[in-house]
Formats: sequence, structure tokens, C-alpha cells
Amino acid sequence: MWFVWESTDAKMKKEGQFDNEVVIPPGKDFGYIIIVGPIDVPYTFEVTPVNGRAVMAFGRVDDGNTEKIMAKDLAGALDNEVDVGVGQTKTKGGMLTRGRYRWAVANPNDKPLRVKIRFG
Repeated sequence: MWFVWESTDAKMKKEGQFDNEVVIPPGKDFGYIIIVGPIDVPYTFEVTPVNGRAVMAFGRVDDGNTEKIMAKDLAGALDNEVDVGVGQTKTKGGMLTRGRYRWAVANPNDKPLRVKIRFG
């Protein structure tokens, strides 16, 4: 019998899927850049903050050829921000066409934020 363990980070980069609880420091954000190929794919982005308010954002960013996050990428994604209250769950979804996208969850609080995030 074999067991294969794959890190959440590796799964996100390979399959574009994330399903985990993270702790985000005060005033910081957590997220990934998604690169979509020639086939349109559906997505669901779900955020549930456990111990404070969160801000979720998703948007298309510059269609460059790098995964390096630039300030303008984050700013572009945060143009579509949604407040999520403690214990609430907010969901966004739709279809992704070819290009680069950024999802992020920000912590506007003055203490660390535990948040459940599902993207895929």
C-alpha cells in the first residue's frame, strides 16, 4: 500500500485548487495567482472567517508570463472586494477564460485572523 501526500501549495500550483484553514497576520493578505490555459474552467471561491472580519477579492490581473505578484496585480484584484463577517460564508463563482487571475483574502483586523478558504 502506498500513500502519496501532496502539499496544499503544490496542489494549488498544479490543479488550481485550495481547501484549507490559514492564519493571516494583521494588515496582511493571503492568496494565489491562477494561470488559465486555452480551455475555460469554472471556479468557486468561498471564504469563512473564524475569529474576525475578512475581505475577499478576486479579479483578472495583467496577462504576463510570470507568477511573481506585483503591487498592481493585488490592487487590480482588490477592486472587487467583498466584506465577510465573522462566522459568515461568502461565495463567488463563474467561468475563467485564458489569462491570469488573482484571489486574495485580507485581514483588516488588529489581531491574527483564522479563515477557511476554498478555491477550485
